[in-house]
Formats: sequence, structure tokens, C-alpha cells
Amino acid sequence: MKTIQQWASDAVLVQNACNLSGVAISFAEFMKDLRQTYPNKGTDWYNRHPVAVLFSDKIASLTGTQMGDFLYFSKAGNYCQDLVDGKEIDY
Repeated sequence: MKTIQQWASDAVLVQNACNLSGVAISFAEFMKDLRQTYPNKGTDWYNRHPVAVLFSDKIASLTGTQMGDFLYFSKAGNYCQDLVDGKEIDY
């Protein structure tokens, strides 16, 4: 199981991906780890976690369905980069 910081790093790196199946498989693994690490959160918390936002946005980009809120995506990107940089933050 990866740490949340490792997953944040993956979420940042996946923005350059071109392989939809690889992104989808990693996203599924992330969601499994997230639920194991934080077992008592609600569905919306999992669905809107910044790492989930970055993975889902990339999937939308690769499938041509991307029409999201740029500010929301930008905040998710900043959060993940902060985690990669070792900053302990809560979103």
C-alpha cells in the first residue's frame, strides 16, 4: 500500500500519461488504498479527494470528456504538489 504522499506524486505525474488503461488501473488502486487508510469517511469525501480529482480529470482528458471547473482542478493540483513537497496539510 502506498502512502498518501506517494499517491499525490503519482497524481501529479499522471497528468502526462497517454495510456487510459494504466491511469484507470492506478486510479482503482488509489481508491482502494484511500478507503483502507481512511475507512470512516463518506462517499463524497472519497470522490472529491484531490488525488481522485487529478486522476479523474486525466481520465476525462484522455476520453475527450473534460469540461470541469479549472479552479477546483487547480486547487487539487496544488494540494497534491504540497504533499509531494512534504507539507502536512488537510484539505
